[in-house]
Amino acid sequence: MKKIFKIDNVNPKMGTKIEKVKRQGIDIVFAVDVSKSMLAEDVAPNRLEKSKQLVSQLINQLGSDRIGIIAYSGSAFPVLPMTSDYGVAKMFMQGMNPGMISSQGTSIDQAIDLATTKFFDKKDKTNKLLIIISDGEDHSDNAESAAEEAEKIGMKIVTVGVGTEKGG
Repeated sequence: MKKIFKIDNVNPKMGTKIEKVKRQGIDIVFAVDVSKSMLAEDVAPNRLEKSKQLVSQLINQLGSDRIGIIAYSGSAFPVLPMTSDYGVAKMFMQGMNPGMISSQGTSIDQAIDLATTKFFDKKDKTNKLLIIISDGEDHSDNAESAAEEAEKIGMKIVTVGVGTEKGG
């Protein structure tokens, strides 16, 4: 004897529902120096790895903020666009290395310009924060003027130095 089951009222629904959600966080971009000088071992294990650890610790303390990541040395490269997926952000952060960008040196102005033009919407009233992580070396002369342009769109900049005064 064969049993046949009849299921009524199975009516799966698919699609999307658009819902406006008021976000209360801020937009944060981490600009991490990936120049070869960041491989100096004056801090353990080295400056770049310490920078990655620092950013991961900061990400762990965030709530409803969106984050983006920039790698820079002689030029700047967008690693991760604005997202609220912190797990993905930490994964991308771990893959950062000096080989990502072919032009060596350190141009902080390139990182500021990239954040200003590609990551932050000038019309958006969300608070904007750029956290620049570097060993302090800068081969450009335009960082100050780039920071002044960033201030015009309401972006705040915080710098974090990684390394010792003695150097590596």
